[in-house]
Amino acid sequence: MSRYFSSSSLRLRSRSSTDLLAAHCQSCHGEPVKGAPVSLVTYAQLVAKSVKDPKKSYAERSLLRMSDAMSPMPPGPAPTVPQKEIDAFSAWVAAGPTSMP
Repeated sequence: MSRYFSSSSLRLRSRSSTDLLAAHCQSCHGEPVKGAPVSLVTYAQLVAKSVKDPKKSYAERSLLRMSDAMSPMPPGPAPTVPQKEIDAFSAWVAAGPTSMP
């Protein structure tokens, strides 16, 4: 498991979701952040309302950005997130906070 995740910080039921964030997001959105406007390390950070769109959580905005051809995350030249990983993260986001143990 990523050095950023523990049972006390981000309790995602899906290991693939934690792996996705560790592999594709936390080089910039870790703690401390490196050029990114927000950290995506803890469960609280992921479910917090986005400053840019308060109707969405940072997790929901992350999903949108992963699939956005005009403004993708992670940005180039980093490789895009494989669709299988996006689908697993999407399932966790869709399940909402009740998917926590």
